Amino acid sequence: HGDASPGAHVRIHTDDIVAFVKVLQGKDYKFAKPGSPERQSWGLLKATMTDPFGNRLTFTQDPAADESAPTMPGVTLPKS
Repeated sequence: HGDASPGAHVRIHTDDIVAFVKVLQGKDYKFAKPGSPERQSWGLLKATMTDPFGNRLTFTQDPAADESAPTMPGVTLPKS
């Protein structure tokens, strides 16, 4: 079996999720077709797709790296 059982969920950090998703959407891949990135209420951007083995791959972008992320009064995010 490999590192995970079929049906696993893996999160992968990326610095520019919008550009990454555009590249994948421009390819003729059967499985690597993520939707547009979704913003979570705390600012995180994420896009999820399923690989040929049924594993979910969620790509994320830290809100600190995204100037358009909403701010939360009294909360300071660490800079990476």
